[in-house]
Amino acid sequence: MLDSLKDLYISHPFLPVADAPEWFSHIKDIRCVVTFDAANNILQYKKNGNYVRAWLVGLTNISATIKIRCKQLQDAPKYIEVLRAVWTDGVQSTENYMLTDSDYTAPANFSGEYELNPDVLVIMQKAPVIYKDDIKLPVGLEFVDGHNVAVSKNDNGVLLYGAADAGSGTYTTDPLGVLGDHQRGLGAKNINGMSGSVWLKGTFPVVAPNPTFTDASPTISIMVEDVE
Repeated sequence: MLDSLKDLYISHPFLPVADAPEWFSHIKDIRCVVTFDAANNILQYKKNGNYVRAWLVGLTNISATIKIRCKQLQDAPKYIEVLRAVWTDGVQSTENYMLTDSDYTAPANFSGEYELNPDVLVIMQKAPVIYKDDIKLPVGLEFVDGHNVAVSKNDNGVLLYGAADAGSGTYTTDPLGVLGDHQRGLGAKNINGMSGSVWLKGTFPVVAPNPTFTDASPTISIMVEDVE
């Protein structure tokens, strides 16, 4: 049976193996920063499992080759090379490294895969890229005035202010004109799955000068009140 604390201490950054090679003890730490392409987590069923892993698959006197798998983002593994740093010389603060002692010497004939402790990994993703008609567009987020909505910047972020005649003002065309004949006259059937009575009560600067009751559909009714 493994002595967990002892073996983890000796083998870090590797996961314990039954017969650790001699050079294990000379590699003190590894940091591996890997960047994947921007992607949604489409493999959501791969959450509660061992899907983020890394292995040492190549080793020389000056570098190590690491294979990284992150199944939530892509099936194919990525390979990166990390350079050796001797612990008496310090390590880079922003780069990958394999930290060794001064007595480290790479094996003459390296073979196999040795799994690394997941805490050696720093996983990042690239910023998303937008394409239109197969042309790559600059990435950015833009807020613009809409009908009855004005956009402004404040100290904490973006303020969206909705009021009558704010922004671009009232619609110049009937928005219902964009509906097809099969969509007209249907009204609201529910709001977020709820039906019955809905009350809309205005607060400044919303004004409903003539409170009205409207039968929006057979399943939902709306009462509009004036601002107090």
